[in-house]
Amino acid sequence: MKYLAVPEVQAVDSMLSLINTSDAIIQGRLEAYSCKRIGSDKKLSSKLERQYSDQSGSAPCGSLERAYSGFTPILAASCSPRENPDEFMLSESPGVMARSESSASLGVIPDANMRRLFIDLLLTLNTTFPDYDFSSVRPEEFIEESNYDLVAHSINSSLQKAMMLESSLAPKLWHGIETIKPQECVIFSYMPAADSPLTDSCIWSFNYFFFNKELKRVLFFTCSCSRAMQGASDASDASMGYGSYDDENDQQMDFDMEDM
Repeated sequence: MKYLAVPEVQAVDSMLSLINTSDAIIQGRLEAYSCKRIGSDKKLSSKLERQYSDQSGSAPCGSLERAYSGFTPILAASCSPRENPDEFMLSESPGVMARSESSASLGVIPDANMRRLFIDLLLTLNTTFPDYDFSSVRPEEFIEESNYDLVAHSINSSLQKAMMLESSLAPKLWHGIETIKPQECVIFSYMPAADSPLTDSCIWSFNYFFFNKELKRVLFFTCSCSRAMQGASDASDASMGYGSYDDENDQQMDFDMEDM
């Protein structure tokens, strides 16, 4: 994926690098990428293409069709499950809950266009966070967001306090997002596993991908909120001479407790 230097996007990205709301720290990134694969992307994309391609051949039941919830296939067929039990057993992945009651992971993405898009999103993550390998991310960790207004509301609600503190944030943010023409985009949210760098010690986080097929671009918006570091306020107190009295009291308390 090729990083695109879009001034409107870069201006917001700079503002999101660190926002201190006094009780929390908000950090985010807004970056635009071309879907043109370069360098090591080509080797990894070939590997992922083999990994997620449908090599099972055509299904025995001729009327079998696949629809999608995110990248998760939903099986639909006019034949009875008893006629083809293995196909329908694949629609249930133990331990995986999808938004649609009938959706689940097949471990493959049969549709070539969806598969390419999924790989593009993985490559975007790898490019944004080069110190972490996202090639093992599963398709069901991406959910397609069908309502842009709900996505906008979620972003505004999460960043409400930051937007109140910095009045220019909201207009600049949405001006930056408009560069991808979001109403024309397919939008995906990413719900990472617990060991992902996107979930490290955060109170909340969101990760949105805006994919514009015509522009062949992806706009990645990731943001997280963590509690303000107590150490920062402690250091400030110490520099103003507030630390010594508290330290003496702590030592005295420990001494008194030991005597008891």
